Parts: sequence; structure tokens; C-alpha cells
Amino acid sequence: MVAKDPLARLRAFQESDTILKLRELDGRGDTEPESIFLAVKVESRHVSHAVRAVDQVDRELRRIAALRYPRDQTRVIRPDGTWYKGFPLGGSPRPLPVEQASLEIVEASVGSLDLLLVPVGLLVSLLASDPATAMANALQIMGGFARIKVFKSRVSDPLSQISARQALNVLAEFDRRPEVLAGGEPDADETVGSDESAPHQIPRGFVRMPDGTVISGRTITLVTRYPDGASDVIFVEG
Repeated sequence: MVAKDPLARLRAFQESDTILKLRELDGRGDTEPESIFLAVKVESRHVSHAVRAVDQVDRELRRIAALRYPRDQTRVIRPDGTWYKGFPLGGSPRPLPVEQASLEIVEASVGSLDLLLVPVGLLVSLLASDPATAMANALQIMGGFARIKVFKSRVSDPLSQISARQALNVLAEFDRRPEVLAGGEPDADETVGSDESAPHQIPRGFVRMPDGTVISGRTITLVTRYPDGASDVIFVEG
């Protein structure tokens, strides 16, 4: 049975083979990134759908940051009268306020909604040290299921063209083709979440097109560039 409570589901996820594998691929130890970009694409012209899809990514990454860098923990009383510092059983931490952690818009284009975002505050630390597990944990809290691919230490012509001014154009060109962007097969290709309880439903983050085909309604491409010229790429569909 899948835990209904988001935090309980997240805790159970920490013992999974998926998260253990992603942890092995995270970060570069003491090497500081040169830059971190997130490109979010939402296949919808509807304001409510597009804004909700982007806001959900920002909000749940800030929630994961609250767990990673706890600041709003409270004294939780046990039934026997003892207490511990943490979050109430069955509860979920509030996302860090935007003054402490957020995603900021650098560039945008329309048609479908394409946004180029950069992390600010504690999200910089989170995505520099634990990018793959942070994304996977955020997706786990969102519910539904998604696919996450991780490409480590890649050097390719498309990646070398990414800069703040035209990153969105480069990333949009290779949307849904992360293997071409990164120049090879992923180091990890994992599914996060489960659709076992509703096998006939469209997964969260996906949309049904007029011809009946189902495609991802949201893709996220996270690119971390390092001073040596290599990049880590994390691609999320769902």
C-alpha cells in the first residue's frame, strides 16, 4: 500500500533503490558550480495550468530545502510527555519563504510556456549539492509519477553554447531529447512515484492531445556547469 501522507511517502522513498542510486550521482563534493539553470516547459496556453505547474516545482523544492536546512522545526510532544525537535507526526514542513529560497525567472517565451529559471538563496546550496535527490524528493511529494534522467560530467557542443542570454533557445531546441543535448546515454534513468493505484489515469504533469496521444505536460531540464567546462544535466518529464 502506498502511503497517502506526503511526508510519510517521502520517508519511505528514502529507502528505495531509486533514491540510493541518485544519491551516488549527486554533486561534486567541494567543487563549486559556475552556474545553475532550470528550464521549465509547460505544454499549455491556459494560465491556471501553466502557473500551477511552475509554482508546484518552486514550492516543493522550497519544501525539500526546509527539510534539508531545517529552520522552522517546532517542539513536538510525544504521548508520554517527552518531546523532540522536528515536524508533527504526519505533518509536512512549510516551504522556506521566498526571501530564503526561490526560483527566479531569467527569460520566458510563449506558445507553450518556456521559462528559464535560476535558484536563489538556499536553493543554490540544495541544487549544487543534492540536485538529483532534491528533484526526485520534490516529485515524490507532488504525487503521481515522473521520469528522471541524470547525465554526469558531460561535454558537448550544445551544452557549450548555453549562457544566460540564449540558454532557453538551446534547451528548448533539445526538449525531450536530453541524450542529444548531453551527448550520450544517461547515467541513471529512473521512475519516481507509482501509478499502480490508478493504472488507467493520465499521470500528473501529462496532458492528452487532441489526437488522443498523451505527452508530458511539463519538462524540467536542470543544467549545472562547472569551471572545467563539463556539465551535469538532470531531465525530468512529468
